[in-house]
Amino acid sequence: MDSPILFNAWKHHGAFIRETALEYAGISDGGELLRKGLLMIGASVIDLYLGGMAIAEIEESAIAILRDRGLLARESYRKHAELNGGYFLFDFPDGSRWTFRTGLPEDKYIHIHPARRSPFTARVKAQSLKTAIAALFLSARDGDALSLEVANRARTEMLGLPPVGDAESLKGAWRAADLLRSRLKPEKETSLRLRRQRP
Repeated sequence: MDSPILFNAWKHHGAFIRETALEYAGISDGGELLRKGLLMIGASVIDLYLGGMAIAEIEESAIAILRDRGLLARESYRKHAELNGGYFLFDFPDGSRWTFRTGLPEDKYIHIHPARRSPFTARVKAQSLKTAIAALFLSARDGDALSLEVANRARTEMLGLPPVGDAESLKGAWRAADLLRSRLKPEKETSLRLRRQRP
């Protein structure tokens, strides 16, 4: 049976984002693959998980929590969500807190994402995150240090955005890049897991 979990790793899992961007930097069609991934991030404010749990561990924790509480069956899950205003929260083994909602696909009815102000989570703007990802990709692909020039190339070549005139205008992107580069524990995802999460 396939997992009923709907989890957008491109939008919410820092280690996946970083490792996938670096992987794409080493293949010929990496730029196109990255553009497709960036589309999955959307345009809203994002709660980005920066802890050490791999995607498989997150999904397994969600399943175990729901099973222990008798909420894993589709109808039980949906009824519980409805009774709680459309969502509810649970803490995971590493201390992070996660929001559970009802997923739209029939077979992915458990939609999870990090809760706001959860431990091991940072709130970032989608555009800042996308600029950071694209800049990290270009930096790794071309061997250039992160700079205003690289960030503007990311904006114009990868995101279709206009360049900016000074580094201060990109402070949100620099913060997102620092989060992706510096605050992550090593990710232990397999190449199979990476392939499954690609767009």
